[in-house]
Parts: sequence; structure tokens; C-alpha cells
Amino acid sequence: MERTIRHSLLAITIVSTMIGVVSCTNIDCPLDNQVEMVLNFYHFETKKEVALTDTLSVYGIKNDTTQLLFNRAIGQRTIRVPLNVASDRDTLLLRFTSRTETTADTLFVHHIRKSHFESLDCPASVFHTLTNVEWRAHQDRTKLPSVQEVVITNHNVAYENVEHLKVFLRPANQ
Repeated sequence: MERTIRHSLLAITIVSTMIGVVSCTNIDCPLDNQVEMVLNFYHFETKKEVALTDTLSVYGIKNDTTQLLFNRAIGQRTIRVPLNVASDRDTLLLRFTSRTETTADTLFVHHIRKSHFESLDCPASVFHTLTNVEWRAHQDRTKLPSVQEVVITNHNVAYENVEHLKVFLRPANQ
């Protein structure tokens, strides 16, 4: 009888321990869960990576509102901007500024949104698949850079910090 009670208590202890171990979740949320599109800048003629010589600010335009996405990049070769999680098209205004001039080019980024869940303990994210990019360069005669071409190099925008768009610029003074 006493032996049966010990075996029963041992069995209950083992089962309780197993239930406790199985029910614990290992929260493996990504530390950097920002989903951003990476733009790298290149010289239009030489096709070599180039640093921005003038100040660049990037604005997102939706309906009649404008939101600052990246402020005053200068001397940078790469910028990261978020994509809209509520729409399959982003309109990005690339505003180049020098001490004497300001001009803007427009990028139209088409993408497909995909909800992404790691676990119930992690915040939800939205990944994107880039499908098409169009651009409109400023036509006025300035000494500021302008977008001449945009090429999608990686269609999948997720957590990784990889180049998604190659932005070829006509440099200033050309």
C-alpha cells in the first residue's frame, strides 16, 4: 500500500513537471523587428555607389497628408524607410536641398502586404513584396541630384537589412 502511494506520488510529480515544461513558451521574438525598405544610391553613369552630397529628406504622401520618414541625410550611401502597412502603394517624395535650392523627385513603390506572426507573445509585423517602382524626376534646371533610374534588387522586405532598391542619381552640377 505504502509502495503504491509512493509510486502514485512519483508519477504525479513527473507528470506535473512535464506539463510545466511543455506549457512554458520560449519567447523568441526578433530583437530588431522594424520592417524597412533599404535604398542605396548610385552614380547614374559610373554605376558605382555614391554618397549624398546634398541634404535629402524623404516624405511619405497619402491622400492629402505628408509624413516625414527620413530627415536630412547627407553624406550617406544608404537610407531605410518604412512602407505603408495599410496600402499596396507608397508615394515617396525625395526632397533634395542645398543652401540655395530645393527640389523633389517622386518614387511610386508598388508592393503586396503580408501579415507576419512569430508567436502570440510577439507583436505582429507586416512584410512586403515589391512588385514595381516608378519615378518622376524634377525637370527644373538645378544643381541638385535627380533620380534617373530605380531598380528593384530584392523584392522581399522583411527584418533583414539588405538592399531593396538601387537608386541611380544624376549627380549635382551635371
